[in-house]
Amino acid sequence: MKHFFLATLTLLLFLSATAPSQAQTTNANAARYEYCELLKTDFLTTPRKTKGSDIFVDFGFGYEKLGESDFAKREVGKMEVLSTPLSTLNYMGKLGWELVQVYSLPNGQKNQQSTHMLLRRLTTASGPK
Repeated sequence: MKHFFLATLTLLLFLSATAPSQAQTTNANAARYEYCELLKTDFLTTPRKTKGSDIFVDFGFGYEKLGESDFAKREVGKMEVLSTPLSTLNYMGKLGWELVQVYSLPNGQKNQQSTHMLLRRLTTASGPK
């Protein structure tokens, strides 16, 4: 019985040593995304079709009013101040951004909420596609 166990163990060790090895590789061409977040503050008591709320953008350096900061203009291009979520999403879509997720949170003040829109766009090592 000892010889059988030893022979089996030796055979298994031999087979595992001669098996082709597989190295872990990473795909250099894997899709990479950059993200930005749009924030819309809104009062619940105002009619939905009014254009009174502001939209802010965050590219990873904190929220800035869309269209006003120099960084937002450089990052997205020549921008207008957009006041509706639909016009903002259409504009960002033309620049290659796609909508990933939308969620709303109460703002802590009476009848006020904030809507967060997470966007992403495909990028390469040399920059956005």
